[in-house]
Amino acid sequence: MSNKVPNSSKDKKHVPPVSFCSSISSNGLETHKVETEDGYILGLFRLKDFDKGDDGGGGESGEKCDDGSTTNNKLPPVLMIPGMFNDGLEWLLLEREGRAIPNILAKQGFDCWMGTNRGTPHSKGHTSLKTSSKKFWDFGFDEMSKYDIPALIDYILKVTGSKDLFFLGYSMGGAMILSTLCLRPEYHKKVRAVAAMAPGVYGHDFKTSTVKFGVPLVARARSKFVYRRPIGTKSVNDIVNMVIPSFTKINRESLAGSWMKLLGRMGGSIGAGCRTDREMYNRLAEHMPAPTSIKYAVHVAQMFSSKKFQMFDYGRAGNLKRHGTPKPPKYDLGKVTVPVATFTADHDCLIPAKGVLRISAELPNLISHTVISYPKFSHCDFILGRDVHLLVYPKIVQIFKKYSNLPTSPIINRDIDTKTMSEPNDTNDASTTVTVTAL
Repeated sequence: MSNKVPNSSKDKKHVPPVSFCSSISSNGLETHKVETEDGYILGLFRLKDFDKGDDGGGGESGEKCDDGSTTNNKLPPVLMIPGMFNDGLEWLLLEREGRAIPNILAKQGFDCWMGTNRGTPHSKGHTSLKTSSKKFWDFGFDEMSKYDIPALIDYILKVTGSKDLFFLGYSMGGAMILSTLCLRPEYHKKVRAVAAMAPGVYGHDFKTSTVKFGVPLVARARSKFVYRRPIGTKSVNDIVNMVIPSFTKINRESLAGSWMKLLGRMGGSIGAGCRTDREMYNRLAEHMPAPTSIKYAVHVAQMFSSKKFQMFDYGRAGNLKRHGTPKPPKYDLGKVTVPVATFTADHDCLIPAKGVLRISAELPNLISHTVISYPKFSHCDFILGRDVHLLVYPKIVQIFKKYSNLPTSPIINRDIDTKTMSEPNDTNDASTTVTVTAL
């Protein structure tokens, strides 16, 4: 594995140029490239000026790092990994409103790093394979867990000089760190604590017909002639710009946002309550869907359909060849001893609360299991919701501060003023929206 910052001409030829959508500013980000053991080049973004925070943890700059930036010696870094079809920068879509979790953590003095999944726009490099090659797209959840997460962790620890880090995962990103710790137990000592928002492991009680009937069908597509291909190669914004000529009077940005919302509703990631502002859909349309492999999507469908947290099912013959067993090996959550906090929402239609509760019950070192019962809070609200900075992020900050041996304030006011979370005509808001449980 190579953990150096690529700076030679040999390294650079594998690194595609980095471009940012209009909804994200590149001024506050450092761009890094990380090579995995199997040759993929991953994009990694670091929030600049993290050491100028306040309110418990910020302060004086630390020592110079290998790449010329500085490190904060007081707090461990935080690695953030997004879900499937995310390009890795969705974490910052609430930046303008001051509600983005990287900025919130940075103000507390944490060193925030945002990883991107292989195959997405910022992680399309490889030391020998071209993206037009089927071999390039022959990867899925198992490979990303085994190679990508460890490579990103090792790189961050080397650059910062820290002995361990915090991990924040959203959707499949939260599931991926759990499988990494199962496959690579040596990384237990490198991860101080995990916060997993709506981790996608088990499929229970899907609430939309598209997901309920689509998942079993996708799970059957395990032929390499099918899964060794990309999916989601163009964002909604790109598609709208292709279909709608620029000389028309149609507001293409607004149309893309409307399509994004419709697709999200069909896929279950956006609930009927719409706790995400319309502007957020316009911004999200620039980023989603981000490319990934069909194999990744099939694997997720297999796990949801079987309700088993296991490796890719190639069929009996394929399993004997790949895994050495007739059935795919299971990821044993009972062996994950890193402290983990889970977050779910009662009205998450894509990753239902029942599945996250099952994960929490199987984890031997659970910090807490937090349920957002607010009726308009759904899957995408964990990164886009107008209330997420009140309902979820304070809890994450407190956990990371607690495990950094820093003083902590109360997690969350369970009787949050619902006037700050209501539409003018909303009259059915529950007074208690957050339940925190240690199982």
